[in-house]
Amino acid sequence: MKKILSAYALVLTTLVLTCLLFSYGSGLGYVYLFFRGWELQTNVLVLVILLCTASLLFQVVWYLAKRYLSRRHRRTQQVISFETLHPYEKLAVLWLLDADIEKEQMIQDIFSQSALLDTLIKASFLRKKGEYDAVYPLLEQTPPAAYELAELHYIETLILDHQQDQALLRLEKLSNHQPASWLLSLQHGYTQYIAKLWGQFAIQFPWAYLNATTYGNLTPEDNHQWLITILQTFDHASTEERDQLKARYLGLEQQMAEAVYSNKVLWLKILARFPELAIEHELLVTHLLEDRFDQDVFFMWFEQKILCEHPNYADIEQQIEIWQDRYMPMPVFSFTKYCVYEATGRINDANSILKEFPNHVLMNYLRIKANIKNDNHLVEQLNQIFETDTKFLKINI
Repeated sequence: MKKILSAYALVLTTLVLTCLLFSYGSGLGYVYLFFRGWELQTNVLVLVILLCTASLLFQVVWYLAKRYLSRRHRRTQQVISFETLHPYEKLAVLWLLDADIEKEQMIQDIFSQSALLDTLIKASFLRKKGEYDAVYPLLEQTPPAAYELAELHYIETLILDHQQDQALLRLEKLSNHQPASWLLSLQHGYTQYIAKLWGQFAIQFPWAYLNATTYGNLTPEDNHQWLITILQTFDHASTEERDQLKARYLGLEQQMAEAVYSNKVLWLKILARFPELAIEHELLVTHLLEDRFDQDVFFMWFEQKILCEHPNYADIEQQIEIWQDRYMPMPVFSFTKYCVYEATGRINDANSILKEFPNHVLMNYLRIKANIKNDNHLVEQLNQIFETDTKFLKINI
């Protein structure tokens, strides 16, 4: 349609200029038409414009009718062979089936005439095959206009090739780079792809990600997975890496209130591994429990409090009472209060607690233990059974 309009605009402009040129000094002439009682009196220039307009309308109607009939025919036509499809239909089918590897040569042939994308397409297939050494020189041949696209694929290849230092360097550079003007209409997709690369890098190199000079590069989902990976590999981290992790949290502490709740819980588990960050742990757990009650978070707080060198049982009991008044009585509150009463020698208060929540597993455990507390062997066996629960509270009770 654009080609038709452009052609008619060019022809009409040419004819108008020609009429004006030949009519210079002699006028535009006179035209008289009479047909079945209709008459038209005008000049040559207006007649030319009317004829061109009528021709354009006829051409547009014919084009739209032909397109409509072609689409109807296409819907009812049986596709016999993949090769008979239009190139854009082939690409769409491959995209829908995620089967581009099966038709690698066909896709390369389609883009072979594109000076902008030819090397990118070839490099993409090589990366999927794991031929990383062949990818880098191809991407370096990409035209400057496609710099951002080439750099995205270059970084992704570096991550897959375990080149973490180069990947981080290029990823930070690209994150601070203003994309080309032709990519501005795709700004959202471009930004999402960079975020995806940050996620891949952080999950594959969790401790190297701490060397990034800016925060907030990860989506909440990728951040969650990164924190899980940090916890899984924490015991193998060096002292320097752990110091970097502490510094990262301290740098993010003021923004922690805006983080996703599940990610804050993971940070709490990380802080529990740093005795020197006991104050930060206390502030975060208080913030979490003020927001909503979470039994796992409460257990983590109680463990930290009761396993310290000199537990302050009065403060622990007072805080339990505050949360119990706020969130209503729950077995976990009775369980922890029993531990406090027993540790402080308040046997009568501890025994009165045993009457609460008769059908809950935590309280059943305490009732059974109270009856066999003089038999260390039975207590040890009971603890072994209780420890099979993933929510077992690892404290000396």
